Amino acid sequence: MEHEMIGNSRNQLRSPLNLFCHAQTSVTLKTPAHVDLQIGELQNISVVPSARLQETLVVTFNVTFSSKQTSVVELPEYIILPAHSANSTVLPVRGVEVGQTTVNLQNNRTSNVTRLEVLIDSVVTPQMFAIGIQEGKGNRGEQKVSKVTTGLLVAAWLFALITLFVTAANKITWLEYLYYFSYIKLVITVIKYVPQAYMNYRRKSTIGWSIGNVLLDFTGGSFSIVQMFLQSYNNDEWLLIFGDPTKFGLGLFSVLFDIFFMIQHYCLYRQKSDYSLMDT
Repeated sequence: MEHEMIGNSRNQLRSPLNLFCHAQTSVTLKTPAHVDLQIGELQNISVVPSARLQETLVVTFNVTFSSKQTSVVELPEYIILPAHSANSTVLPVRGVEVGQTTVNLQNNRTSNVTRLEVLIDSVVTPQMFAIGIQEGKGNRGEQKVSKVTTGLLVAAWLFALITLFVTAANKITWLEYLYYFSYIKLVITVIKYVPQAYMNYRRKSTIGWSIGNVLLDFTGGSFSIVQMFLQSYNNDEWLLIFGDPTKFGLGLFSVLFDIFFMIQHYCLYRQKSDYSLMDT
């Protein structure tokens, strides 16, 4: 009986300590959800704990996405949030190359992470523009045209060249030959949307990408399709909708991809706040 009372007393003494430690694990860190930089620019980002830390917190960084094979930002190996402090700690981030990257902030107390989006852009001055014109294609840095893009360009030019010989042989008219270029434009229009849609999906974010152009493109495509329907209605000839397949295809595919982009931006990857929270 005496041993049971001693055991109960120990449990009662242990419980307040457990509650106190559990309360400290609810501390969160606040960081900006995204950062915009120029090449060579150094920006100090604040990492702020929501409450006074009882222990020193070591935060490390893991790059989970980069638009290039090389690093586009320069980060420290780690930062330290001192114990018994609720002040912000500076995280220096420097832009190295033009591109986008996603950095996860990890700590030594929990497996939870916070995500930081970084967009690096270049400042174009008149001098830089003049140098770019002089150099032409001579200096692209580490940027290279992908094999898929090269293959598509070669296929398009081969198609245009072959149809040119067919037209010269009077097998098709010159007007039909010019229409073939509109078909090439239609294929390029469909293909050009895919990389951006895939990048948004891979990054699970649309930060650094303007939705304004998509809204304007959606408006133009919608008006184009409405115009074709009105012309068919006024002439009582609904086949006119498909009389210009290029115009109808451009409007249709533009509207479909724009709707998909709007779903990504406003629904799937919507940013609810300028800050992300990280449990510690």
